[in-house]
Formats: sequence, C-alpha cells, structure tokens
Amino acid sequence: MIRKVQERAQGFPLWPCLCLGLILLFVIIVRVRLLPVPLERDEGEFAYMGRLMLQGVPPYQLACNIKLPGVDAAYALLMAVFGQTVVGIHLGLLMINLAAIVLLFLCVRELFDDYAATIASAVYALMSISPAVVGFAAHATHFVVLAALGGFWCLLRGLKSALLWPIFYSGLLLGTAFMMKQPGVFFGVWAGLALVCARGSTGTNLWLKRLALYSLAAVTPLGLTCLLLWKANVFENFWKWTFVYASGHWIPFSANFLPDYFKTRVKYDLLFWVIALIGLVAVVAARALPLWKKAAVLSLSLFSFFAVSLGFYFHRHYFVLILPALGLLIGGGCSVARQALKSQVPAGWDAFLPTGVFLACLASVLVMQRDYLFEMSPTQISEQSYEGNPFIEAPHIADYIRSHSSDGDRVAIFGSEPEIYFYSDRRSASAYIYMYDLVSRQTYAKQMREEMIREVETAKPEYVVFIRNRMSWLSTSRDAEKSVLDWARGYLAGAYHRVGAIDHLADHITYRWGAEAPGYAPQSDTYILLFRRNQSK
Repeated sequence: MIRKVQERAQGFPLWPCLCLGLILLFVIIVRVRLLPVPLERDEGEFAYMGRLMLQGVPPYQLACNIKLPGVDAAYALLMAVFGQTVVGIHLGLLMINLAAIVLLFLCVRELFDDYAATIASAVYALMSISPAVVGFAAHATHFVVLAALGGFWCLLRGLKSALLWPIFYSGLLLGTAFMMKQPGVFFGVWAGLALVCARGSTGTNLWLKRLALYSLAAVTPLGLTCLLLWKANVFENFWKWTFVYASGHWIPFSANFLPDYFKTRVKYDLLFWVIALIGLVAVVAARALPLWKKAAVLSLSLFSFFAVSLGFYFHRHYFVLILPALGLLIGGGCSVARQALKSQVPAGWDAFLPTGVFLACLASVLVMQRDYLFEMSPTQISEQSYEGNPFIEAPHIADYIRSHSSDGDRVAIFGSEPEIYFYSDRRSASAYIYMYDLVSRQTYAKQMREEMIREVETAKPEYVVFIRNRMSWLSTSRDAEKSVLDWARGYLAGAYHRVGAIDHLADHITYRWGAEAPGYAPQSDTYILLFRRNQSK
C-alpha cells in the first residue's frame, strides 16, 4: 500500500501541485468575498425547490419548471451541508468550482502533460468566476461542468486500461450532467462517440462491453429519477413540464445574441478567447501530436459550443459550458508550442515564450477585473451585473413577508422572482414560479395561464407581490400579458390592500412599508408593489 502511494506521488511532480494549490487558493480568496452576493432568479428557483425537497416535497408537486431536477437535488444536498442561506449556497458553489478545477487539471494531464494541465486549470479558474459568465452565481452550468469533467476523467482512465469500472462511472457521471441541465447531453454524446472511435485500439469483445456498460450507466440517472418521481406520484407533472411544456418553451433570445455577447460581455476575457484560437491552430498544425488527440480536442470544443447553443438562448452563464474546452485549447497550445521550441532554444528555455505570453494575458485579465475581484461590494456586483433586476430588493420584501405572516401562509408573485419564496421561507400559491411562458407566443401559454389563475384563486395567498420589471416578465405577446394583468387587477381589487412599495430609481431604491405604502406613487418604470389579503376576505 505504501509503495502504491509513493508511486502515485512520484507521478505528480512538485511544481504543478504547487501551481494548482496557488490557483485554488486564489479562487477561495475571491469567492469568499463573493459569498454574500444576492441570489438571482435562477439561484432562487433552485434554492426554493431544493428547500422543498429537504422538507420532503418532491419536485413538480408545489413548484415546477421545464428543467430536469438534478440541479434542485444538488442544491438540496449543498444546503443540507452548508446551510439554507445565500452564503451557504455560494459556499457550495465554491466547493463545486474547486472540484471542477482539479478535475480539469487531471483530464488535461491525461491528454497532454503537467504544463498544459496547469495552464488549463488557471484559465478555467479565472474565467469561471468572471463577470462575463456571471461566475459569482451558482448556475446549473457549473454543476454540468463538474459532472462532465468527472465523466471525462473516468473515460480517459478507462480507455488506457482494460478495466470496465471507469467506463461505468463515466456513464453515470455524464448521465448526471444531463440531469443537471439538458445541454449536458452533448458531453455524454461526445464521450459515447469517443468510445465508438476507440474500437481500433482494442478487441471487439472489450469494445462492445465498454459501449454496453457506458450506455447502461448513462441512462441510469434518468431512469432512477423517473422511478423515484413515479413512486412520489409526480411523474405525470414531470413529463408534462420537462417534455411537453419544454417543447413549446420560447423566450425572446436568438442567435443574434451570440455576436452581442462578444461585443458587450466578453471584454473581460477577450484575450483568453484570442489565445484559445491560437491554441486551436497550434494543436491542428502540430505534426508530432497524434491524430486521436487532435480529434479529441477539436470535437470536444465543437460539442461544448453545441451545449452553449442549445435553443439559441445565449445567456452569459451558458458560456461556462465551453470554458473547459477553452482551457484545454490554451493549455494544449502552450504545450505544443513548448515542444516545438525544444529543438530551437537552449535547454530550459522552451517554456519561456509560451509561458510569458500566457502570463501576460493572465495579468491583463486580472487587471481588467480587479474592481470586481477585489474591490466592489456584493451589492454593487449584483447591481452592475443585472442592471435593474430586483435581486437587491428581494431580501427586504421577503423579510417583511416573513415577519408579518405565519409559516403556513402562501405567497403569489406576479413576476419571475422565485428567490422571494426562498428568502421568505413561504410556499408559492401556484406551481408557476415564472411568468415567461404565460405571456409568450408559445403553444401552451393559454393553458398555463388558466392553470396558474386557478391555482392562485384556490390557494388564496396571504401576500401578492406585483413586479413591474421587463426582465421579470419577458413578454412577447401583448394580448397574453394584458390578460394576466387584467385578471390580476381584478383579483386584487377589494380583496387585497397595499402594504409595500419598492421603487428602483437610477441612483437608489426607495422602500415604503405599512401606512406609507398605499399613497406612494412610483417614480420609475421599475417597481414592486406588495399586497396583503384583507382580513374579512
């Protein structure tokens, strides 16, 4: 046993371990400062549904969405360990991020060398916390990357030996990546194709066993999820939301947002994208690099882009899915350049040029992000990143609701801010915790509006939060939006009275509570009104 440990230790030289340790320390320092950043709506959704799971409520019973439930379960696990708070959630993200960095290091080490692995992990570490991908938020994409990288590492280990268990674990992890979010399927397909293409390096019998075992393991997470949801009597809702409703899901984002992302958002990391392209050229042109390695790098980059592009909704955090591939391209390119320079320069100087270029880019990116990384307050980061979204106001609204209501009281939110449910620790009056699809031109919008209205009227919520914010509705159908608003006004009239008014002005946020709220006239186009049910109703 001691000999095995010594052999493994000898396989990890000291310098890359020290570099990796410094990278992880940097991430810890930055992310600890970012722990209190207010939750945004995706985080609020996962946290709310994760809390329901901790309370014994299965997914798709009291709250529904079109996403698969993997990330909700992951949130439940993280909150059980680190606490059901904003800090607890972001501390969980810190652990997820650190694990992903280590796994990327191990994956790139298998494909190239320690030098490439160190650079790739440094690139991913910095880009994954960047404001360009709103890296401070615990989006589902971080969970997809962690599971996918674990699957890739097991796959690479399995392909190097005749052992079958790494292949089985690879399938389980890549199936889990899909359960975290649907774009994860592309990473599972990539791994499956890698196994198919590996036929020439092994016998037919072993090749078929690998394919069969991988396929079985890859569908196991979905199969177990379906079984558990069926036993919990929510499988019908699960199918309706994740397959039927998801097929008609539509919000106003398109391929036009891809160039917009590079024009307006990627400025913090532009140099990394540039040297990733140079790395791509270097990898393709390297004569000494085996063809299978070139194919692996190019195909993984392509499938990572497919994962980002699913549905042509180019949100900033979707680009987290391509960051491991960018790290691989940069690390691999530097490694290839180093090898090419070995015969051209004196011994020991082969790494000087590629390392110098990389460190210059790294320093430039750090300088560009210095305010965000080291100076801005959590509130300032939220305000700058989300441009008027009500994520700063949400905790204050939730505090009022929680302190003026009982545990069993329900809340309805006319808008898409599920973080208020989480902060207030109150359950939604409807399973519809988003308004997007209800006010869009998608196929099932009318049916969804009718279901939401029926659920709210039946629940008779103690509080209603009305949100006037374009990003909280993303309406694409004026008729659909008008029908919801007309019903909401009629529902509130006579049965509710205003107890809160929150006005998001250009330079500050105004709060009016209790007796001050009814007479306050909002001065901006972005405001929130809080209503409480009349006692006689």
